[in-house]
Amino acid sequence: MRHSEFIPNELLPTFNSHMIEAYLYRIKGLSDIYLYSNDDILCLHEVAIDHFVDDDNTAIFVDNCYS
Repeated sequence: MRHSEFIPNELLPTFNSHMIEAYLYRIKGLSDIYLYSNDDILCLHEVAIDHFVDDDNTAIFVDNCYS
C-alpha cells in the first residue's frame, strides 16, 4: 500500500514511522480491531486475540513478550 492512500498529500513524502503510524486508522477497509507492529517483531509463541484486546475490545498495551 502506498502512503498516499492514507496520509494527506501535504504531508508527503514521509518516511517517519511515527507519522505513518498516526494515519493508519485512515486505511480503507481496516478492521476496528487490528494489530500493528514494526518489521523487527517476531512472535515465537502462538498468540490469541485476547493477548491484545480485553473482553470489551479495549486494546491491551503489550510491552512484555514473555507474559
